[in-house]
Amino acid sequence: MPIVGEHAFSRAKNYAYPEALIDCVNQGDNVTYNIDANDFDCSYFGFCSCPRMTAEPDIAGRGVIFAFVFTAFVTLLTTIFCLVIGRTNEERQTMNPLDRFFRKHVSAPARNLMHRLHMNPDLQALVAYDLVNTLSDLQLVTGMAILVAGMKQLFEGTISTYHFMIVTDLAWFCSNTHLFSLLVITSMRDSVKRTHPERYNEQNMVLPRRMARALRIFFMATTVVLLLYALYVGGYAEIYEPGQFRCPMKCSLGLPKGGDPANLMIVNMVMMGYFYGVRIFMSSRTGRIFWMDHVRSRLIDNQTQQFNILQPEAVFVARWTENTAWRWCKAAFRGVWYFFASEVETIVGLMAYFSFGIQAVVDDRRIGHSEMEQDEKDEENSLMFSQLVPIFLLIIPFMGLFESYARHSVADRERRSKELDELDHDGPQRRAHRLARPPSCNSVATAVLPRITDAAPTLPVDVANYLALSASVTDPCSDPTITGSIGSAYSTYAKSFTSWKDAHMSDFRAVWQACSDVQGVATVLPLGTGQCSSLVAEITSAGPVNPGGGSGGGLGNGNGNGGGRPGRGRLVLLWLLRLWLALLLLLSTKGQMWG
Repeated sequence: MPIVGEHAFSRAKNYAYPEALIDCVNQGDNVTYNIDANDFDCSYFGFCSCPRMTAEPDIAGRGVIFAFVFTAFVTLLTTIFCLVIGRTNEERQTMNPLDRFFRKHVSAPARNLMHRLHMNPDLQALVAYDLVNTLSDLQLVTGMAILVAGMKQLFEGTISTYHFMIVTDLAWFCSNTHLFSLLVITSMRDSVKRTHPERYNEQNMVLPRRMARALRIFFMATTVVLLLYALYVGGYAEIYEPGQFRCPMKCSLGLPKGGDPANLMIVNMVMMGYFYGVRIFMSSRTGRIFWMDHVRSRLIDNQTQQFNILQPEAVFVARWTENTAWRWCKAAFRGVWYFFASEVETIVGLMAYFSFGIQAVVDDRRIGHSEMEQDEKDEENSLMFSQLVPIFLLIIPFMGLFESYARHSVADRERRSKELDELDHDGPQRRAHRLARPPSCNSVATAVLPRITDAAPTLPVDVANYLALSASVTDPCSDPTITGSIGSAYSTYAKSFTSWKDAHMSDFRAVWQACSDVQGVATVLPLGTGQCSSLVAEITSAGPVNPGGGSGGGLGNGNGNGGGRPGRGRLVLLWLLRLWLALLLLLSTKGQMWG
């Protein structure tokens, strides 16, 4: 392939081998002369040949590259394992429907399989979590160290383009490992949901823990800045021209960016900026709390937000009166957001990130070795001391696995022993209740409330205004009368509401069964006879009571002369919403949960 470009003479192999002499050409009269290779610097770039490339086994040796790639690959597998088996238990629910689907169809079967194999998935997830953290800290420091060393040689002009590209590739794998670990940390431990006890854990707010997070964010930001600059340097338009990998990387500084290298640079920088930007923000506990409390409810949904349980209609009036086009736009945005904010998308994206790094290091090493003399290539491929050390250092994180497993096993046995002791001290009835108790209130409420509220029918604007401002319910157990044309509109709405109520009554029963012992939940149910007692029986029983009974909705002729009776639909709506809001308020403000 012909060598082209402004600096083609430097990229051509115009040097004497094995003598340390390189050819130069006088641009005035085209007379060639020789200089010593050690005298070459970037002032000669363009009219003197770049020296032959020397081996750098400390940078591009097989052992070094294997250590970095293997660490990133193990972290990838461990992260997937940790999230699959450790994010489905009762205390680690999610508000993202895509993640809920993944956990239902992938995580839950995997956990069931482990249970059948007499393995504790939560214990295994904790051990995997410790391994990911160990690999993360190791790679964070290593990646920053290799970037600092590479930058030093870059500005000194002592590192070739090939070896600088390998430095960038290795730092890419380090960042990949660290991004995986940050996903695990924020997903497994540091939750800021109002319904999650970790938010109220004082250990997360002590100074040493906050300093550790700040130090991690500082190192992350430093690594990002250095790596982004390295990617920017690699955008030189002629960097992949034959012979350029042999030249010092410093000589391309200031030269124009363009072509495929510039496009690749943009893709790399966007990918880096996106993943690291999200993870740095997610590492800030204060930022995530602000997002959860003040931003998410306005842009995405109002899950985990506080409400006034004495005025449930006020929560839904804004939704009922919302413009239809705007509501559809928000739904579309919410769908896109759920995808990009999901753990599934992050894992898939980081897998692509890892694959991209594999392709880059393979291509760069192939091009670099094509520019090397055979003896230099053999030296770089040989396993010497500098390459064996990083391989054996990989043993250190795995040595901690045994200590981690022992520590978490002891804690798990102590927890189980404590539960058995409590059973021994309980009476027969209390013991049976403990053994057969339902899942935690927190997990059930978090799982079912989103699908209840998302599917709630939309009340017509005029009916919503009437119910919110005009209707007077002095006795919740009796039917007030709605007069005028609103009766017909309400009757139409009542049919869809009745279908919604029947479809989700099992969800309300599940919440009641899991949360009936939470203080304040039982008092939310209506007291009285007639429709009140029927509603209480329907929510608290194992099956429907008088299915299809009740008036089902308002009555009216739709012409302004008829009367409307909201019937049981109005009563059920008020009290189901009140039950939902009460649970949400109790769980978010007090962090109370069953079990």
